Amino acid sequence: MFHPFVKSIKQGAQTTIYCAVDENAAKESGLYYDNCRVVRSSQNTYNAELANQLWKRSCEILNLPPEAELGELLEAISNKEVGL
Repeated sequence: MFHPFVKSIKQGAQTTIYCAVDENAAKESGLYYDNCRVVRSSQNTYNAELANQLWKRSCEILNLPPEAELGELLEAISNKEVGL
């Protein structure tokens, strides 16, 4: 039933590979890619309140203060096994 909506590992990796090797993609930053092309991301990604809620919850999970910097969050993620 879900087969038409599920990508293989190879298919799923194509956009990441494309972004890593395409010369034009290397010149761009902050864009959202789907199926090897730039598209507008979900409307929720532009919602500042949802972004703030996600940040606070991520900090809670990692036992960091809500005012933690992005670098601290990334370091905590790489140093801890987090059961999400």
